[in-house]
Amino acid sequence: PHTSSPQSPIGVGHLADSASSGATLVSALEGLIESRSQPGSAQRRGAIEADQAKLDRGSEVGKGQTVQGTQAPIPAMVVLISDDAAVDRARLVQVAERAADAGVYPIWIADDVPALPAVCRTYLELGDEQGTGRVGFVRLGEVIDDIVTEAVDGRQALEFARRMAAVIDAT
Repeated sequence: PHTSSPQSPIGVGHLADSASSGATLVSALEGLIESRSQPGSAQRRGAIEADQAKLDRGSEVGKGQTVQGTQAPIPAMVVLISDDAAVDRARLVQVAERAADAGVYPIWIADDVPALPAVCRTYLELGDEQGTGRVGFVRLGEVIDDIVTEAVDGRQALEFARRMAAVIDAT
């Protein structure tokens, strides 16, 4: 159910393993982003200060002031993009640039940080030693070193995927 669903906002296959299926999926994502976007709603995503980096739904964290509901369209979509995908990279970058305002959240996977496009403003870089890494927040200009990561094997990943899959009651 996590790769297709009658509730999905896109009507094509959610997995791509060739140039043609990748182009079809990118076209569907472009259409979704276009349909969810309102004229003039795109936000600039340049550098920010740490005190301005508030959560969408808790804009005044600690002060008891919250925004009711999410401002992004739902259902949210998380899109995994492999850096070696057989799809036009420029189109993928354009999708990633407009995606967040439309409730589409890309996660770009690359072998190293310099291979990531500039639109990737937060990254996790795995260290040379297993279980180590660092996180970079490009917009804040901050890097957190010496983070601890955990590896999962294929069995654990499958179990996690099954638990994350939607359950639909037919009654």
